Amino acid sequence: MSIEESEFKRAMRCLTGHVCLITTGTDADGPLAGMTATAVTSVSAAPPIVLVCIHRTNASLAHVQATGHFVVNVLARNEQELAQRFSRPISSQEKFQAGAWIRIRTGAPALASAMVNLDCSVERIIEIGTHAVIFGHVEGTAIRGDITAPLLYSQGTYGEFQTSKAVDFHDLLWISNWGAD
Repeated sequence: MSIEESEFKRAMRCLTGHVCLITTGTDADGPLAGMTATAVTSVSAAPPIVLVCIHRTNASLAHVQATGHFVVNVLARNEQELAQRFSRPISSQEKFQAGAWIRIRTGAPALASAMVNLDCSVERIIEIGTHAVIFGHVEGTAIRGDITAPLLYSQGTYGEFQTSKAVDFHDLLWISNWGAD
């Protein structure tokens, strides 16, 4: 017996996740596409594989399938506006007007200001439930060592991780409006 969908969604809101932009497309492939995601994780270091979960109705999924590549752009704490922009139902042209974009290896757009860019080729796609799980082979990276605070998402709001010399869990993690209704 399964739990109700609404209960599952409430439970998943309790998981704090790093905020990423998933971007794809090149001038040769046609239009660029992108979305905000928190369902991103590493799978293997050898070979370097990550996975990204994309809802089947999200237009970016078709673009990733068509191009065969994508970039995971891990956002820094000061990039909340970009996260919000890429989560809106606006045109790709409007999404990519913000930020400076570079190319690393596959030709997919990578956000120059992101903490980390993982430039990936699609290794495998598995559809399960409402989502497609995309496994990406990391072909190239760009890591900005001067940016150390990621943008996080929990309980429907953005926040950041803060380190402290004291080992008090509540002081280590700060989420704006945590617990607010």
